[in-house]
Amino acid sequence: MRVPTAELTSVNSWKNCYLVPKWTGKSIITGLTSLPLLEDVELINMTASCTGLPLNQLAGLRRIVLSGYCDDSDGFRKNIVQQLGHVIANCPQLSHLDVESGLYREDNTPTLHDLLGKVSPGNPLPLKHLGLTDWRMRLDSITLPHLKSIVSLKIDNNMLPLTSNVTDSSASHHSDNIPLLDDYSSENHEIWETLQKEGIYPTRITTDIINDALLNYLASHPGLEELTFTYANSSNRAKSNELADKFYWRVLPKHIASLTKLTINATFEGNWCFGRHNVSIISRAQGLVHLAVGLNSPAMGRWYANDEEDGSVNNKEGDSVNNEESSVVS
Repeated sequence: MRVPTAELTSVNSWKNCYLVPKWTGKSIITGLTSLPLLEDVELINMTASCTGLPLNQLAGLRRIVLSGYCDDSDGFRKNIVQQLGHVIANCPQLSHLDVESGLYREDNTPTLHDLLGKVSPGNPLPLKHLGLTDWRMRLDSITLPHLKSIVSLKIDNNMLPLTSNVTDSSASHHSDNIPLLDDYSSENHEIWETLQKEGIYPTRITTDIINDALLNYLASHPGLEELTFTYANSSNRAKSNELADKFYWRVLPKHIASLTKLTINATFEGNWCFGRHNVSIISRAQGLVHLAVGLNSPAMGRWYANDEEDGSVNNKEGDSVNNEESSVVS
């Protein structure tokens, strides 16, 4: 059966989910190469059954979104991600790249070098958005040139170097891939320190990596427009509150004039949440049109005690925050 994509000559964007069975995926990918205006491709939930897809036939794209869900990480990295690297090398005008790997083995996680390593740093991509979820990344002479123009950056669950996590009992399983992967991996703080050193400051950032290095980076340059912390947490509540206070009183003032969207998903109640301790600084952001933060339930009980007969809430500070029910959005 032939997938009749050749007749869709005016289509410039394609989104496909679950490329199964295998013959379907091959027919679609082959058909996409016949679309003369195609510049935007989303391939969602790529699985082990996608092995053998002729992805490297695609070229000239400006936007690529890929998500994988594959416990055969050897196959995913070798047959999908490395092919994608060839695609990217044939897309000199690529401006949007967002990739996610689902199930994987830690010792064979895809890397940013898999994606950008085939593109000459001397002719960098004009990337405006880079999104990496469950990926490994190292910012060096190979990858950094392609990030000089980004305005949007998403980093979720950066996969850390394996060396410090290897035990004697697991060494035999990991030993072959550890040196190579660690060359292409970074500690969380290294990412923000490198971006700051290189003067790379996107105006939209989404991340779950919240540490002193990130806050120092954000405080070093004004102009942030959108900021999302997908997982605002730390090793303990005291450190979490320390980072929150640093954010609200050292970082946020730098972006008061430019910030339009702020989302903070706090795991526990505390200083990341909205309350009297930070309302004065948040209210100064006159351009803020979207605010989504947790609420400290005891504080809300005190605020509304005069308006409701049962204004107090029994949760003690430090209990979990229900971010869906406790968000403030304006």
